[in-house]
Amino acid sequence: MNSQRKNLSSMCVAKLFAIANGNRDSSERERRVACKKVLREFRFQWQALGRDEITRIDPLLVQCINNWSYRIFSKLKPALALEQLLGAREKRGKRAKNVERDFKIAVAVVEKRKSGMTLERASEAVALEFAAKNIALEVESITKIYKRNHIEAKAQVAMCALEGE
Repeated sequence: MNSQRKNLSSMCVAKLFAIANGNRDSSERERRVACKKVLREFRFQWQALGRDEITRIDPLLVQCINNWSYRIFSKLKPALALEQLLGAREKRGKRAKNVERDFKIAVAVVEKRKSGMTLERASEAVALEFAAKNIALEVESITKIYKRNHIEAKAQVAMCALEGE
């Protein structure tokens, strides 16, 4: 091994992973630090593997990263889940109250637009659909919601298409 730094032991990786997942009594700061150490170790071993300095990445470390990726990508908003895992700070201001509803609205607009509708027509159609469910929203509000959430909604629609749903 040409590298000056040694890999962390599997026991150390297991302890860090437990802290990073919040399975131990530790502060949010300690959790974030542990998460960053696990990621740093993974990157270090990945680079060492690429330089043929090691023959494999610690299997426990690989399992940790896989576990995180499944948890992140199984969420409706993977970017938000990643921010939460890494401990990214939340923006100041009001907390969103209708996140799930807004996401459903954006997905509905994306699906309408995929069929060839303009943004205005798609917003009108979604407004009518939600009015039938006793949720009254203005067309302009639906357009704003779509513009705020269109990237995630398009990703959701594309993922569903790939999965055949």
